[in-house]
Formats: sequence, C-alpha cells, structure tokens
Amino acid sequence: MGENHYSQRRRTAGGSLEGPSPKRLVPAIATEEVKLTGYPSHPGYLAPYKGEIYHLPEWQGGMCFTRFTFIKGFSMASSCPFSMVSRFTFVKASFFNLIKPFLTMLVPTRIILFESSDAISELAALLPPPPGVDLLPLAFPSGDASPMAQHPWYPLLQMVYDERHRGKILEERTEVLRPLRPRLHKTHTWDDRYAPYLKRAGFLLLAWLVKDGLPRMDNAALTALVDRWRPETHTFHLPAGEMTITLQDVAMLFGLRIYGRAVTGSICPNGWRDRVELLFGVHPPEPPEDTKDKKPTGVTSAWLSDHFGTPPPAHAPAGVVARFAQVWLWQLVAGFLFPDSSGNTISWMWLELIGQEWDNIGSFSWGNAALGWLYHHMCDACRRSGDNASLGGCAYHLQLWMWEHIPIGRPERHSIGVVPSYEEEAVGTVGWLWNNSETVHGNPGRRYVDYSNALDYLSAAHVEWKPYNRQEVQNMELSPQCTMDTQYWRSVCPLICYYIVEFHLPNRVMRQFGILQTCPPEHLSTSQELHAIDRRKQRGMKNWEEKHVAHVNAWNLRANNIVFGGPIHH
Repeated sequence: MGENHYSQRRRTAGGSLEGPSPKRLVPAIATEEVKLTGYPSHPGYLAPYKGEIYHLPEWQGGMCFTRFTFIKGFSMASSCPFSMVSRFTFVKASFFNLIKPFLTMLVPTRIILFESSDAISELAALLPPPPGVDLLPLAFPSGDASPMAQHPWYPLLQMVYDERHRGKILEERTEVLRPLRPRLHKTHTWDDRYAPYLKRAGFLLLAWLVKDGLPRMDNAALTALVDRWRPETHTFHLPAGEMTITLQDVAMLFGLRIYGRAVTGSICPNGWRDRVELLFGVHPPEPPEDTKDKKPTGVTSAWLSDHFGTPPPAHAPAGVVARFAQVWLWQLVAGFLFPDSSGNTISWMWLELIGQEWDNIGSFSWGNAALGWLYHHMCDACRRSGDNASLGGCAYHLQLWMWEHIPIGRPERHSIGVVPSYEEEAVGTVGWLWNNSETVHGNPGRRYVDYSNALDYLSAAHVEWKPYNRQEVQNMELSPQCTMDTQYWRSVCPLICYYIVEFHLPNRVMRQFGILQTCPPEHLSTSQELHAIDRRKQRGMKNWEEKHVAHVNAWNLRANNIVFGGPIHH
C-alpha cells in the first residue's frame, strides 16, 4: 500500500497544526516508496499520508498499547526524543536514505516528485540519491483545471473531492476544523406489543438493540475517522492501509438482512401530509403562510413524540397497537437508521415503504440501503468544514464499527448479562456487547486533536481486522439472522437507497475477511455523477427505480460478483 494522502503534523488544542512549516527543507511532495507494513505502492492502490513515513520501528518502540489505554500510550510515544526530532523532514529523509538499500529489493525503481528543478538541485546537494531513484520536477495543473481531472500527484484521487476535503484543509492549515455533529434521534418508548410486527418487518433485532437507549456518541472520534474517508474508494485511508464498513458489519452489528429487493421506487412530495393522516390518523400542521418552503421534508420529531411517543393503553385494540408500531418503525427508520443532516425532521420519503404490509417491508434489503446511506453522507461530511457542519447517516453504526476495529476512542464496557431473546429465539447482535459502555467525557475539541494524532500513528498491528472471530463473539448466542446472508458479504455491488447509489468495494479491504490483499486491487469508479445527485433539487415525482435501473439490475445479480480472493492473510 502506498503513502498517505495528507502529511499530518501534530495538531494543537486549537485545531491548528504544529511542526515543520509548509516550506520544507527537503521539499519532496510525494514519493512512490514502500510502506513499512510490507505492501509496495502502486498508482492504483492508495493509502494515506503524502510522502511521509510515520511508522518507523523506532517510533513504535516507544508506544505502549493496551485495549483501553491507546491515547495514554500515544502521548508517551509522542514525547520521546526521536519522535520529536523526527518531525523535521531533513532528519526523516536522512534516516530513510539509510534504509533505502533494503527497500530496493521490494521496489526496484522509485520516483520522487519535487516542486521545481531548483528543489531537485537542493536535495541532490544535501543527499545524493542512491541508484534506482529518479528525481523529477512536478508539473502542476493550471488554475482552471477541470474538477473532473485526476489529482496531479496521486492518480487515484480526483480534484472534485480533494478541493474541499477536510484532510486537505488539515494539511494546508487554511482553517481550524471542529468536530462534526452527528444526527441521531432517540426512539420512542418501546412496548413489547410492537415486537410481532417488527419481527415480520425484519427490524426486531435492531429494535431490541436500541429500545433501552444507547451509549452517547463520541463525535470527536467519529470526525477524526471521517477526515480519512475518501469518496474515490469508499474506504478510510489509514496508515495501516485502507479499511471500510462492509455488508458483513451491517449484518453482525445491526442484524439487518442483506438479501432482498433494493430500497427504491417512486417518491412524491405532493400530499405527504394527507398520507400521514391516512396511515396514522393525525394530520401534520400546515406551514405558516409566510414560510418560503411549502413542502418541508417531513414532520418534526417533537410533533411525532407528542402524538405517538407514549404506547397505547393496555386495553387498546390490535389495530391501534399496529398503528403505534408503524409509527415506531417510521421513527426508527427515518430518525435513527437513515437520518439526514437537516436536524430534527422525520422524513416523509419513507411513508411509501412503511405503509406497506409488514411482511412486504421485510422483503427489502435494508442492510444494503443503510450502508449506502451512510457511505453517501460520509462522502458529503468529509468535505464539510463549517462551524456547524453535521454528519448524516447512522452515526451509531459508524461508532460501533470504529469501536470494534480500532482501539482509538474505545470506551470501557461492562458485562451485558444474558443475551436477549424473544419467543425463545435469540435476538442479540454483536452491537449488543456495547450497550453497557461508559460515557466518554472531556472537551470534544481536545479529544478531536488527540484522536487525530493517534490515528496518524495507527499501525496494522493495532487494528482488529476480524473482530467477529474473537472468542467473546463466538461464545455469544447470536441471532441466526446475523449470519444468514454470508454469501453476499464480499459482493462488489451497488448500494441503493432511492436516489442514492454508492458502491460496495470489498476487493479493496480483503484483509478484513482474512484474505491476503491483492495489490493493486481492481479500480472501480464510485462515479462523480452519482455523488452529485441532490434530492433537494428534484421537483415533483421521481421514479428512482427507473432512473437507476442498471444499478438495480446489478444488485439483483450480486451473487455473480463475489470476490473470493487469494491465500489467507497471516
């Protein structure tokens, strides 16, 4: 795997970066070198951190990792003399020249790009390049370069994403970034009478996971991770290599089905208040006369809680209980699983599906849709830098994935007791293990700095590549639904949720499945055109199933595009 996209200097508490100034003593911009984890770099296979080697054994020697004391260990390592001195590029370049002879066995020829011919002369006078290393001037693009163009230094990057990427802003220190605000709505009060309906709809496992409340989100940790998300590959670019949330994670953490129809079809904003009244018996309030937008995106969560937040009386007829269960599912879907970045709105977009028969609701691939929705909002959030920038998608899904795979920000957790069951059938998921986690405390801005610095030093040895294989999970009585669709976990396929189409690319993260990563993996475009679709600009009725028919067909043929990989990764 190649070098990281953005050379991250150590951040101060205010969010700015300390360390060498952008004008470097040895002004190398990018090197095509060997990453010390053992993977050679290729133009088509990117790992982050432009032209910097952060994981020399001497640096890691000062680190003391345990399951829950990563930040403490990192702080100790960052204060060791070698680490402090090595922040200067000249020292790092000198050290790297000492180990170049050993790297030539892996990569016979390397190219180092520089800002100008003068920069090449400067380096050649200080450190003559060893045999097999070519020094070339870098041709910068003109100011009016097309945003569709590739990045001038890294072929896999695309300028349209890089222009406002949070990683680029951190590198160039043009702004002080603050933690994103994840959107997450608490569910309504649970009633066991809802369980039969939610089971038929395929949401009982998720309902059981969230019904008693969830640990508080660590928005600082989530932001530090999203800073490393790249829309070009749908992966987090970490020093340990690329990682991502896969269909396996959706099934194991939330228990959502992968098999099923794509979540798509026609949506129309006209008359949505009438549809709410038809389904639930209450008409939402009309907007004031002086309101500019006559078609808001849905009801407020406060309005929904006022009318349906409390379960119906014990003597209520079955029809009333079913109606309240339907509202509970609407709030779960629109407020927890598919929240957007708009705030406290429960979208009308889901009414067409929520209003169907319970068994029909369960025939859709909600796992596919939830992952596509999260991908889409991370692709958006990694390019947001305002003071009130938010993170859409299911933040709790992202949080659980981070806790399972990465030791940074991982809280203490206590025994959860007996895994839950319903009608003598297990309804527990791996996400259930984190329901009794301790709350994270401290200043979010300070934690954001610490988490970002810690991620800069994360190595492959500290990553839980296959967390669901650990003994704790093996000893759990998991619901069979968690492992019902294992044959699709490694499918290269579109992730579809109405207007959203993203791509699931497990071929880039085969180590997460215990398989040796091929290098470079096959490059598949994530489509700038699809990323640019904005539902807010779509007026009137839209049939997204017809619009995305090619992707819907590809999803239906998902079994034909499974990545089987190569040898086992040891």
